[in-house]
Order: sequence, then C-alpha cells, then structure tokens
Amino acid sequence: MDEIQNVDQFPKVLDSLYIKDNVDIYITGSNAYMLSSEIATMISGRYIQIEMLPLSFKEYVESTGNMNDRRIKYTEYL
Repeated sequence: MDEIQNVDQFPKVLDSLYIKDNVDIYITGSNAYMLSSEIATMISGRYIQIEMLPLSFKEYVESTGNMNDRRIKYTEYL
C-alpha cells in the first residue's frame, strides 16, 4: 500500500488486515509522518522497517543489461 498515511484512520485499516492469516502487508510513504515515532507506536511490535535507497547509476546501467549508450542511460536515469 503506497502513501497509506493519506487514508483516514489508516492504523485501523492495517489492524484489520494484520489479523488475517498468511498475509504480509507492505506499506510505503514519502511523508515525514511515516517516519515519526507516532506511527511506530500505533503499529508497535507488528512491523519491520526496511529503508530503501534508489539505484546508483552503475546499478541502473547493470540492471538494463546493456552497457552501451551511457549518455542516453544517464538521461533516462535522471
């Protein structure tokens, strides 16, 4: 679920899904609220935080399988 902080009372939404068997829930958000200690308190003990960074340019080029045309690749990367 992306940008779930925009959903009214999203902790209740997450709780309703958390009680289901064999369900993994992945939530993302760009809002600083998502990183606050307040949200950690709301879903305490029921989450693992995974910080993700964007690919480096080298990783991006390697992921395309084509090392040619790096100028074009750089423009696409940006």
